[in-house]
Amino acid sequence: MKAKQQVVSYQLQATSKRRAASRKPQIFSGALSGSLQLIAYSLWLLLSGCSFSFTGAALDPAIKTFSVETFQNNSGQGPPTLSQIFTDEYRTFVQRNSNLRLDPSTDGDIQYSGQITGYTVQPVNATAQGGVEAAGANRLTITVQVRFVNTKDPKQNFEQSFSQFSDFERERNASQLDDGFIREIAGRLYLDIFNRSLSNW
Repeated sequence: MKAKQQVVSYQLQATSKRRAASRKPQIFSGALSGSLQLIAYSLWLLLSGCSFSFTGAALDPAIKTFSVETFQNNSGQGPPTLSQIFTDEYRTFVQRNSNLRLDPSTDGDIQYSGQITGYTVQPVNATAQGGVEAAGANRLTITVQVRFVNTKDPKQNFEQSFSQFSDFERERNASQLDDGFIREIAGRLYLDIFNRSLSNW
């Protein structure tokens, strides 16, 4: 009886070893297959001709530089520093979000020019107080006309108007708005212009 139990025990051990051995090549095969897929995908990215920036913009490799002309404030409103703030900060925005070098002239591979055409304050969210309608808040809207030139691919050229706004308390005077409030609106304009000009690939 003991001999039969030992034989059965040896058979079970042998069967377990064979199953374990049969599983090892499958695990190795799966890992190898995954590695080959990763290598193949990496080669595809390299050979496909697509260009990528680690900061989000997809650009033609031939484009190396950009230039930004001063955006004059032709709205007749706003702080006297608005033109300089918008121009300088958009240059910085492009540098931070792409691999392009700033061309201090106006002859970059891609070129931005335009003007600030609107700086308007209007009441919004009207409410009735004592039978008289009163503004719940005021809204500052900044509008910029942008001309974009891509010297490497003229089909990407465009001229377009961009607008963004923010609301503020009706008790505040528009002349009391600080630079931070204006920069918040301008920042959204930078993103709109940047995405429109550099994210088409």
